[in-house]
Amino acid sequence: MKFVVRVLGSLGAQLLLVLCGAATTVIVARLTGTHGAGAYSVAVQIGALVVIGGGLGIDFGLIYFAARDRMSQSDLAPTLLWFGLAWGAVLAAGGYAAAQALGGSLLKGVGGSVILASVAAVPFMLAVRYLRYFLLGRNQLLPFNAVNVVLALAWVILVAVAVAMLSGGVVGAVWAYAAANVIAFTAALVLVPTALGVPNLRRAFTALRTVAAFGLRAQLSTVLQFFSYRFDLFLVNATAGLGATGVYSVATLLAESVWYIPSAVALVLAPRVAAGVEGDDDEVTEAICRGTVLVSVAGAVLIAALAPLLVLVLFGTAFLPAVVPLWVLLPGVVALGLDKPIASYQLGRGRPQISLYVTLIATPITVAAYLLLIPRYGIVGAAAGSTISYVATTAIEIVYLQRVSPLRLRNLMIPRRSDWRLYSSAWQRLRPALTAGMPW
Repeated sequence: MKFVVRVLGSLGAQLLLVLCGAATTVIVARLTGTHGAGAYSVAVQIGALVVIGGGLGIDFGLIYFAARDRMSQSDLAPTLLWFGLAWGAVLAAGGYAAAQALGGSLLKGVGGSVILASVAAVPFMLAVRYLRYFLLGRNQLLPFNAVNVVLALAWVILVAVAVAMLSGGVVGAVWAYAAANVIAFTAALVLVPTALGVPNLRRAFTALRTVAAFGLRAQLSTVLQFFSYRFDLFLVNATAGLGATGVYSVATLLAESVWYIPSAVALVLAPRVAAGVEGDDDEVTEAICRGTVLVSVAGAVLIAALAPLLVLVLFGTAFLPAVVPLWVLLPGVVALGLDKPIASYQLGRGRPQISLYVTLIATPITVAAYLLLIPRYGIVGAAAGSTISYVATTAIEIVYLQRVSPLRLRNLMIPRRSDWRLYSSAWQRLRPALTAGMPW
């Protein structure tokens, strides 16, 4: 029951962040059109790609080592803060130079001022990411989620002010996103006050080396995955322009809403598994995966049915071409929803290299699908390529899972009668809390 409450807490914070992010896309799309929405979506992804690509795997290492109490927490927090800011500044400079070099291809039409705004907050974003994963590894989910809540609210408020009230356009929206990340950084310092201390340099170096040595095995996988999952957006921009990119970003935004629950489950599952003994959480993981599949399928069916209405009401008639690629994306999104808790289980078991193996096999399939389909079929081809990528990734992940663990595919996907009793019992116990106020 405690696990369910933690998942719901993480889901609520993540859902708020995604909804506020979606609201900013609606604001930008309504006031700047398809081209503005395309430039905004690309700009937001630039900053995220720099942070994830340059994080050195420290975030993943923190989940494993912090959960097992293998490090001095008083030294670790300030080390993460100051290293995150310093290394983030280096990454921001490198990201800006790389983005400028790609201005005539993958980032065609995205101006220099937008690119500058997209990387300006990278040092703060990286430091916040480290501190949040430090909290996650310690199973301190309330402050972990609180940072997301602050970011979500600041993001939508600042974008609304910058675009709707100050007429700042796309540049104003991206600078507002940067400012929201600085506010989230301030919130993280309030929630982790020990981070403001002065770290012992010798112990700090040892801690970073240990965490990074473990996490780098998952880092390359994450970078390749993120690039693969977002390469379609950049390639659409290069071949079809910002207008098509804006339409496609709406399709991906709505389709990926199916991942809210799988992502929340994955966040909570990894530290739980890491803190336990091999085999302790196998049956729980199987039950979690079955529930994840059920919820993902139900969510996909609902979104597919409401897609035309959602696009029309939220974004306007100019974005209605997003409906078909949205439908094409949904089967792949459901498939990858199963991959998220499986990958989290493998990380918690101390096997981050599995994700790397999976990604190394799946990435060539993904890139080939995009290069083959996007130039010919545009945004529908991008959606088809993404679905191929997601299904291939999940299939490979399951093959490796069955080689290194006792978990089996039928136990991960096919519901059991006991599951329905568990859902009913959980609902009966949660209903009073949900109607009276959240217990956390």
